[in-house]
Formats: sequence, C-alpha cells, structure tokens
Amino acid sequence: MALTDCGTGVTHNAMSGILQSADNLIIAAGYAVSGAKRARSTLQWLAGHGYEDLARNAIVVITDKDEVSTRVDKDAIEDHLAGMCRQLIAVPHDRGVADGDLVTLDVPKPETRRAYKEIAAAIVDGYR
Repeated sequence: MALTDCGTGVTHNAMSGILQSADNLIIAAGYAVSGAKRARSTLQWLAGHGYEDLARNAIVVITDKDEVSTRVDKDAIEDHLAGMCRQLIAVPHDRGVADGDLVTLDVPKPETRRAYKEIAAAIVDGYR
C-alpha cells in the first residue's frame, strides 16, 4: 500500500503517474462552503481529465473538526457531494482528535471510531 497526500495539488504534473496507478482515492473535506467547493472541484477535474473511474469511485471524508457555524447546512453539503462519489463518510466533531495530536483508540467517541472504521472498510472495498 502506498499513500500519497497531494494536498490541493491534484493538478500537479507529478500526480498523473500517481493517479494512473491508484486503486482508491480519498478526498478530505470540511463542513464549510469552501471545503465542499474544493472537494467538488477535485472530483470534477478528475472526471474531466481522464480519471472518471477514480472520481466516481472516490471516497469523500467530510470532517466536522471545528464545530462549524449553525449557518452551514451540513445536509446540503453532504447531499451535494454524495452524488459525485462512491461513498461519503462524515466524521463527527470530537475533541479527542480535534487538536491533531497523538490519538489512541480509546480517546475518540464511539461514533468517531465508527466513522474511522467505515473509512477503512470503504478503502478495502475499493481495491481491484
């Protein structure tokens, strides 16, 4: 297994070789209009540049890491992105992982652990 974090550089020339050999694509997003737009733009770029299968079979992981404003319509963001990928997995806000420090499996809440298990299962399901 090889993991590559392309950040926001999916259009970088070096990514073409990586994308050609990829079995799975996980796109990280946050509950914000800007995060949803970036995820959508990534999926659209992939579909428009010869990576339709990767886009269609992508897993979008949307994280509620900062307890977003109540003005953000989480359901609308999820609905919009879910139709563009194989699976959308929402990771709830969890203070046990929000700081980005070392995390042990006993720290996250059960629903957060469940979301991470869903991500792992979706990755395994995506192998050829």
